Amino acid sequence: MGKSNSDTKGGFLFGGSRPPFLRYVVRLYASDNVFRGLVDFALIGAVVLLFLHPPPMNWLRAPGGDRPTPPSPSPVAQSPASAPRPSPSVDTARAQPPTPASVPSAASPASVPAPAPQSPARVSATIPMPPVEEVRRPRLLFRFLIEIDEAPFRSSDPEDRAHLLKALQAHRALHNQELPDSLAGASSSDPNVAFMRGLAAMYQADSQHYTRAAAQLRAAQAGGQLQAGAVLGTLLVAGPQGVDKEIEQGRRMIEESAAKGDRTALRAAGIGYLGGEFGVLDPFKAADYLKRGAAAADLPAMLHYAYMLAAGAAVEKDEVAAEELLERTAKGGLTAGQEMLGSWILARYKAGVISDPSEGVRWLERAYQQGFSISALHRLAVFHADDGRGPPWKDLSKADSMFKLGAKFSYSPSLASYAIDLQFGLGVEKDLIKAYTYYEAARQLGSTVAATRLKTLDDLLTAAEKATAMDAVIPLRRQLKPAPGVIMLQYPEMRPLYVPWPGAAPVGSTP
Repeated sequence: MGKSNSDTKGGFLFGGSRPPFLRYVVRLYASDNVFRGLVDFALIGAVVLLFLHPPPMNWLRAPGGDRPTPPSPSPVAQSPASAPRPSPSVDTARAQPPTPASVPSAASPASVPAPAPQSPARVSATIPMPPVEEVRRPRLLFRFLIEIDEAPFRSSDPEDRAHLLKALQAHRALHNQELPDSLAGASSSDPNVAFMRGLAAMYQADSQHYTRAAAQLRAAQAGGQLQAGAVLGTLLVAGPQGVDKEIEQGRRMIEESAAKGDRTALRAAGIGYLGGEFGVLDPFKAADYLKRGAAAADLPAMLHYAYMLAAGAAVEKDEVAAEELLERTAKGGLTAGQEMLGSWILARYKAGVISDPSEGVRWLERAYQQGFSISALHRLAVFHADDGRGPPWKDLSKADSMFKLGAKFSYSPSLASYAIDLQFGLGVEKDLIKAYTYYEAARQLGSTVAATRLKTLDDLLTAAEKATAMDAVIPLRRQLKPAPGVIMLQYPEMRPLYVPWPGAAPVGSTP
């Protein structure tokens, strides 16, 4: 039998006639397991990387990013003695309100285009959904929310049930340090008590308490406590530093609990595959688990799945369904959902898709006032500084007060933005020396914008003025507070021990 062209001496790469490249690749993919595995890994990895690290938007920085800044005027125009106040309306380097010629004015509703029929209040017009950090980089113990189902407590003895409900109240009030005292005297053989004691030890986040937490959760699981398997599996996969991980065992526990319908486990399985903490990136498995978790009314699962729907990542793109899910998370009290929804609405306002940003403003206000999200505070301040179109949305004084409030914490975007206002006199009296101090503090915390702005001030200040500014950096850094811990879920019962800023909204209020 004669040889086919594909078998000609020299093979595919060297000499002789050969099959077309595409046909050869398809044939190799079908016949070579190693090659097929490499291709599959590369394709799945590319999808996941694109999903986890979407292209940044110009106007809205992710938490930890920096506010857009004005271009550097000439040293003469910016001398401390004679610099005129720059007008943000003519700044070309920082985000600008759309011109009246291209965008309907908020004062002329008759010119606002009618919304699309499928969305009665808002339309996206391909405006990407802006992710928060926990969605951008999903992690199992990155502020992993454990919602406790009190239904299993009915199987406990009345005396133990009283201890469990007291511990549950402490958990929802955000007083986790009260959990051990709430359970004092409860039966050590009750699986629900073991589960709550395991949670109490988990919140200590050190290797000694890790061992105690794992032991209590194993006892709870052995006793049939429904949520213990998912929580223990999460702990084994992503425990604190300094302890050995048991990834395969943890993954198996999470998936076994997910098979029983535990919504916390469904979300954990989705995040484990989405972030690669199970040792493999599989966005398609992640999407399936998160979809099921969302259907079971798990709010963080809804948040992650909404982002996948909005981005069309491993699922068919559906922005209407994504917005519906996101709105449910916001109304349910999930701070990240409020921040993402508020930011998405303001992005549409900025693009001219809608003319009324009030709903987005209210969600961001709730996210920072009740959820203590400093990134939501910063996003709202940027809106008032750069993106609002006239009163009451364009308000430099209000923006400056928000930047100044954020600049009390070790949060570089607020420090850099407050320095911008000081440099250009935006809503505050101009002070180049003080601006230099805040820029330097922000630079030390990683702000790239601050590093660039410092170079412009180098030519505007004398050596003595710069020395004065630098002398003030150390005391400024010492008085900065740690960035507030975000309250993930705003339970109606919550009573935070610490409120980082004044003006917090009443617990349970809605826009």
